[in-house]
Amino acid sequence: MKPHRIVLLAAGLVATIATCSAATVVSYLDNAFTSGEITNSNDSLAFSLADPHVTASALTKSITSDTQNGFSIATGTFYANTAAVPATEPTAPGLTFNVSIQEGYNLDLTSLSFKFGGSNSGGSSTTYTANASVYYSFNNFATAGILVSTTSNSALTLAANNVINLGYTPDMDLSSIAGLTGLTSNDSVAFRIVFTDSSGISNISLRVDDVVLNGAVSTIPEPSTYALVVGALTLGLAVVRRRRA
Repeated sequence: MKPHRIVLLAAGLVATIATCSAATVVSYLDNAFTSGEITNSNDSLAFSLADPHVTASALTKSITSDTQNGFSIATGTFYANTAAVPATEPTAPGLTFNVSIQEGYNLDLTSLSFKFGGSNSGGSSTTYTANASVYYSFNNFATAGILVSTTSNSALTLAANNVINLGYTPDMDLSSIAGLTGLTSNDSVAFRIVFTDSSGISNISLRVDDVVLNGAVSTIPEPSTYALVVGALTLGLAVVRRRRA
């Protein structure tokens, strides 16, 4: 085999090692539901889409009021009546999920986004401001890092009769956060979106939709693959030396 072909073969093997896919890691609330309202008796929702090499939990709510919050079949959103949402953390309710990568793969998380707003069951329009904070943790929130703190949806106008306004769409860059890249099968990371509200207006509900975690999944090559690359390069070098001699 000619030396340049051996080098090309080695380069192709290196490219194979580095192969990865950048796409949605897991998403929630991006489809209509196929069952009724979910309240305290069933307080989690399975993901809509997940990368086949990623293990993802259900999206779990931590709001404790009975029928004033859940996952709505009518709108495909999470809802929580503001009368049941406290004004301050850490007792504020939230939505939590976690992800891990399967053995033999790496995971680099790149972004987390969701849609956030409200709805108004009253007979006339009103304005509404709520807040969301977003956290991540590697130890089930014994300690946590914060991605976005007290992010407001800026006084959305909510029309009468339950017209949903998802006017705030936070999109958080995760690519530069220590620990959220280079995840292996030994790692698991959890995310929590926490809501606070001081209005206490009984005819208004928080609304959340389209929770999407993006990232890149890449393979961890077997030791034999590295050996093959080294062998090809060594063979190429030997052929070059022989020809020069």
